[in-house]
Amino acid sequence: MKIGQTGSVAGNLSAKSLIVAGRFAGDADCDTIELIAGGQVDGKLISKSLIIDASSSFQGESVRKKDGSVTGKVVNLAADAMKEATDPTQP
Repeated sequence: MKIGQTGSVAGNLSAKSLIVAGRFAGDADCDTIELIAGGQVDGKLISKSLIIDASSSFQGESVRKKDGSVTGKVVNLAADAMKEATDPTQP
């Protein structure tokens, strides 16, 4: 599933993959989730693979699943904090 730049989805979804360029609010259970430039997510993401572009926004929880099942590890993230943590120009 792809949410385009002008798209907005609120609710829960399950799909093989999710690409967010617009806005998504809710819970998503997918093998692969990718937030691309300008994408905004507020919710719980359950995936095997999560890719977050530095110019996207993510507020919520990320749960990594292994072999189709949730591992139970929850990570609270904010995209701005991740951006600062990965910026090599920051001391």
